[in-house]
Amino acid sequence: MEHLLDPSPAEFGLALASLLAVLGWRMKRGNFLALLIGLGVAVGGGELMARALDIGIPVSPPTWEEHYAEPAEPWAYRPSSPLRYRYADNPRGYFDPDNSVRSSINAEGFRGPLVARHPPKGVTRIAVLGDSFTLGIGVRDADTLPAQLQKRISDGGRMVEVLNFGISGSDTARQVELLEKRVLDFNPDVVLIVLFLNDAERAYTIPYLSRAAFWKRLRTHSHLLNALIRDVERARLHRRMVDHYREGYRDEAPGWLNVRDALLHAHALTQARGMQLAIAIYPILVDLDTEYPFADIHRTIRTFANQAGIASIDLLDGLRGRRAGDLWVHPSDQHPNEVAQGIAADVLAKHFDGNRFKARSPD
Repeated sequence: MEHLLDPSPAEFGLALASLLAVLGWRMKRGNFLALLIGLGVAVGGGELMARALDIGIPVSPPTWEEHYAEPAEPWAYRPSSPLRYRYADNPRGYFDPDNSVRSSINAEGFRGPLVARHPPKGVTRIAVLGDSFTLGIGVRDADTLPAQLQKRISDGGRMVEVLNFGISGSDTARQVELLEKRVLDFNPDVVLIVLFLNDAERAYTIPYLSRAAFWKRLRTHSHLLNALIRDVERARLHRRMVDHYREGYRDEAPGWLNVRDALLHAHALTQARGMQLAIAIYPILVDLDTEYPFADIHRTIRTFANQAGIASIDLLDGLRGRRAGDLWVHPSDQHPNEVAQGIAADVLAKHFDGNRFKARSPD
């Protein structure tokens, strides 16, 4: 069955040759030759036309090269190490000449400039925790969400430091563990936890949104085959993704319970230290310009936060109406690009301006 769902080019060629052999045995020679010529012209012409019109471009997965911390230090990346993401091509012209994005990890094991454990007097320090959307896969250091948020708030004349504690692949529970074990040592005035909907023990969205699931090896070689299959496949995967995520946010779903428990723990930690806690909900970058299918999940999260006394900011408010693909770092990777991160930073900056967060009094 696996070979039928994803045959190699050699296996597909053998099957096609076998089919043609059977047809050739049953048909008259002239008719068979006419059939072969017609098929060749149709397939070859269709492939050339698809390539000329950039239809059905096969999507190659990105190559991510990340340097993590040693196992004894599971809450950060390896200190003072490079961080690089490389892609198959550069359709937006954003990447370096080798189709990569280079950045760095500071001496504390996090992305962004190194800062002292205590913020300077009069400076409001915002610690941002989250997963790869916060870390900034596929964007330069200056284009991550925390970096763009700092620029927007500082442009308003406020003295602010925004620290990036994003860890790729982490969920809310691990982020709150990071808060307790490392982030509180940096004495933030505000803790911002960026929630992505897969935090409730849901699968990554990339296989649903930008990876071939059927005949994927063949489709890396053929624009025509990819164009014929992709739309039907995407509709099926889209339905599966919506059901998968909604299932994860039922009232008693284990993943959602873990998210709630973690947020309540973060609320207790920050309240005990006079810090302010907020959460930001980052939408899945799909169907933003039509009927976004996860609005009910966003409402569920906001309702819980409101009842718990936790400030919440829904980044969907700024991203709604945009074409989702224009916000991806690459057609193979639905992480938010520099444009999406800038829009999200605008939404957050307005929230912080409106709520007048400020530095705590020294202990």
